[in-house]
Formats: sequence, C-alpha cells, structure tokens
Amino acid sequence: MPASFKTWSPKVYEEIENKLEQLYDHSPFLSPPFECCILPCAAFNFGPQVCCKALGTFDPEQGGHLVIEELKIFIQFPPGANILIPSALLKHGNTPVGEGEVRLSFTVFCPGGLVRWVDNDFQTQEDLRKKVGKKEFNERMKLKETRWQDGLEKICTLQELVDRYTPKKEDASSLSHEVPAFAAVGPSP
Repeated sequence: MPASFKTWSPKVYEEIENKLEQLYDHSPFLSPPFECCILPCAAFNFGPQVCCKALGTFDPEQGGHLVIEELKIFIQFPPGANILIPSALLKHGNTPVGEGEVRLSFTVFCPGGLVRWVDNDFQTQEDLRKKVGKKEFNERMKLKETRWQDGLEKICTLQELVDRYTPKKEDASSLSHEVPAFAAVGPSP
C-alpha cells in the first residue's frame, strides 16, 4: 500500500512524510509500526463491516460493498482489494455481508491530530495559545480554516498523474540506445 499511496497521491504522501520526519526528529523514541510503510498507525477491524484492505470470506457481489456517502457510490470490494481513501474528506462504510460470511479489514492511516500536534510545535492547541502571542495564535487558527480545501487540492487529478509520470522528450532523448554488455556466466579462466 505505501507504493500505491506514493504513486497515486504523491502530494499528500510528501506532506505526510514531511510532517512525520519532523515528528520523529523531535521525538526519536517514536517510530512507525512498519519499516515499509510511512503511515504511523495501523488497525485491524474484525467486523462485521469494515473497509480499506478487505479480508475474509464473503460474496462481494452480494455484500461488503464500499460506500462513499458524498459521492453517492457503492463499489464492489472483494477480499484482497485495497483502496486509498482520504478519510478526513470522505465518509465511508460498508454494506452488510451475508449470513455466515465474514468481512475483516486492515487499515493504515495518519490521524489528523498527529499532524496538528506537529503544526502546533509539538503541543496541544491550548498550550500553543498560552505560549505564543494572540496575533500569532490567531494567524495559525486562520490557517486551519482552509485546511480541508488545502487537503483537497493535494489530491491529484488523473491528468496531473499522467503529466507527472510521462517521460519528457528531453529525458527520453538522453537515454542510451545501446544494448548493455553482459558478463559471461561461469567459472573464470
């Protein structure tokens, strides 16, 4: 999932990576739960209805669909499927699975409170209010008013992803068209 996250949401990934680097530099006793994943929190959900990494034995045509309320969509979501959801922006849930069926999930995420902790100079909002002047505090609080919109703007469009990952002509022209030489396999003379 980390590679998917970085590929499909590079701006969000970079923001989270930056915030967490600051957190780990400030508090070196903290570390992510998995070396292979930037997201600092993980949760297993043992059902009966869950989402994000679908696990279990159920008929995905009959139940366990992913529901995204704001988009008014239902997505068939079979066991083993993965999805990246900006959960601070979109409410999501699942439809019930059939009798005797089981649907579980594994989710990795970064809680917004952790990002706010970093943004507040590693303290609560109340402690920040006490430490900084009224003007600075009000300026910081004003920034929070646009946080949702700022987050939405970090989600790439398909065209932005195509532009990001399509090699540029100048990059392609610098590639060597020679066939690489391979070392002989076998014992040395």
